[in-house]
Amino acid sequence: MATTTRRRRTKKAETQTATTVVGTTTEKEEKKEALIGSEVVTLRVSLRRGYVMDDIPDGKGSTKRVELPALDSALKGSKVGILTPDGNALFVQLSRSDWEAVKAIHGKERMFNSWKGFPPCVAEVASLADAKAGAYADEIAEVKTGYAPADPAKLNVEEDKGE
Repeated sequence: MATTTRRRRTKKAETQTATTVVGTTTEKEEKKEALIGSEVVTLRVSLRRGYVMDDIPDGKGSTKRVELPALDSALKGSKVGILTPDGNALFVQLSRSDWEAVKAIHGKERMFNSWKGFPPCVAEVASLADAKAGAYADEIAEVKTGYAPADPAKLNVEEDKGE
């Protein structure tokens, strides 16, 4: 009778870095209180699907996990809702050291660079106040992901009010 051997997986030490969503182009009120300072960077994120990077060094010899949320992360697990059309973005805050590490490791990926004349899906903005005031509206409107949902207005779709 053959015996089976079990391989043990070794789990590498990993810490979670929370990215804070502080606003969107679709809602006018702030989600959470924005952080201010030179050690915090605000990013414009127009990704259709969230992106997780688990290879960012944490300065202690281990790695940490940095997650960039998707435009429609709020709909995750919901049975109803309308997907956000192209030309919108989330504003996310991340520590400057983590952002520099992300750029160093993943900076050549397509989401961080202009492609075929379209702006990048993830980019640093000067300040959250400027972003909320519409300083980046033209650039955000030009972002194309290739996964945009059909426009509900063109299809005569109305949101269910739960009545």
